Amino acid sequence: MVLHEDAAPAWVLRWEAAHPFFRMEALMRGHALHRVHGHEYTRLLLVGKNRHVSAFFDEADLARIRVRAPKLLDDSARLIEYFNGAEQTIRFLLDGFLSDYSTLSSRDLFEQYGARMDLYGKLFVYHDLSRPEFFDWMLSAFESDPDHASLSDPQAVFATLTAPVESSVLEQEECDWLELLLREPEPDSEERLRVHAQKYAWIGLSEHDEPFSIDHYRAQLAADCEKPVAEIHARLTQTKTRSSRRQTELENRLAQTRLSPTWIARFETARRLAALRLRIRLAWVEAALRFRPLFDAVQAKTGVSRLELEWHTLDEIGELLVDGKKVSATVLHARRTYALHLEGALLVLLEGDEVRSVAPADLAFQADFVKGAVANPGFARGRVKIIHPSAENQSAEIARMNEGDILVTKMTRPHLIVAIRKAAAIVTDEGGVTSHAAIVAREFDKPCVIGTGNATRVFADGDLVEVDAANGVVRKVAPEPNP
Repeated sequence: MVLHEDAAPAWVLRWEAAHPFFRMEALMRGHALHRVHGHEYTRLLLVGKNRHVSAFFDEADLARIRVRAPKLLDDSARLIEYFNGAEQTIRFLLDGFLSDYSTLSSRDLFEQYGARMDLYGKLFVYHDLSRPEFFDWMLSAFESDPDHASLSDPQAVFATLTAPVESSVLEQEECDWLELLLREPEPDSEERLRVHAQKYAWIGLSEHDEPFSIDHYRAQLAADCEKPVAEIHARLTQTKTRSSRRQTELENRLAQTRLSPTWIARFETARRLAALRLRIRLAWVEAALRFRPLFDAVQAKTGVSRLELEWHTLDEIGELLVDGKKVSATVLHARRTYALHLEGALLVLLEGDEVRSVAPADLAFQADFVKGAVANPGFARGRVKIIHPSAENQSAEIARMNEGDILVTKMTRPHLIVAIRKAAAIVTDEGGVTSHAAIVAREFDKPCVIGTGNATRVFADGDLVEVDAANGVVRKVAPEPNP
């Protein structure tokens, strides 16, 4: 299938990240096969180079989602169906993995793989229902509602009212880690480190080929043990009380704002969507780890390595297992550059020289500030540290990040949790009120500005900036002269 030149202007670059090929095929197959409340896209394009993926959406689809959003948010019956369907998909996906595939026939093994991939793709469709465009209208409607004209900081109010109250697994991981630190040094510290890794190492798979290693946690332990015990105690107390503090702040905002019943219901839905969006993201990362025994079983039967299998399509896995048909090394090498193009229900894979870039050329930015949406209000001043989500040396970049730096990235991922802890504030190119950055910023109480569009290109490592997250502005400032 040829990508027509006259279609190019309709494409909008929505996100860039690092993902294995099989995960991206699952995403596209999910959109081709599953429909969730009329949220389907007529066209999607993923362009990949090795693990780096750029996702392009049709502007007409995004505009249609903005129009449909109010109808869904005010339809309680469809919302119940949506939430139940998403939770069921998560449960069926994660609980359906087996601990041992060695006794399965090749055909049964493929059926297991196909079933997991189908649910994997369906999960992405549920995740996309809460994309930032879905809430664009909500913020605009909230700010323009005459009943809210007296609000001095509507964006900050909106951020508070859309923030989930309950703790996530990321917050629980931080509590466990701080409690581990407070028990240092003890004879069983290495064993407790391994237990922590066994429970949480999968978080590293959000952007990397491998889970966080035990060496990752050893290095983190060595760095954190340099901190005063009183500071660790204070962080643990703050972490454990975040959920109750968010609940109190929510109740205070609701009392002060005096919303109509319609708006109260909308914000309750938005909080549920935000919490579910993070839960779905973490579920697909955890699923990536649970796919490994499946790939290992396929490798044992076919002799094709797990890393090569991750570059196979679902159909090719079937042909490999059932018919013994292998994909040539030449084809797999060419696939390191690929495009997955969805037109309606037709999904086409383009490889190597067939792929034509549709991303707009990078622009030169001369601005000294950016403006975005308020995810969590507050103020911070510090040096910029840019961490690109698709960079191959992220661990090294995170290690070079200093406490109090301003984390600037296209979008956050669960594996950036160490950088988020160090950051005085978070600034992203992409994302909305239900994005991972917005949710985690509220959980860790970091000032956060999202959806700036170009912060990673306006700023450079080491720039001194002020983050005014009450007004959604991030600005370069001149360093103070030496006395």
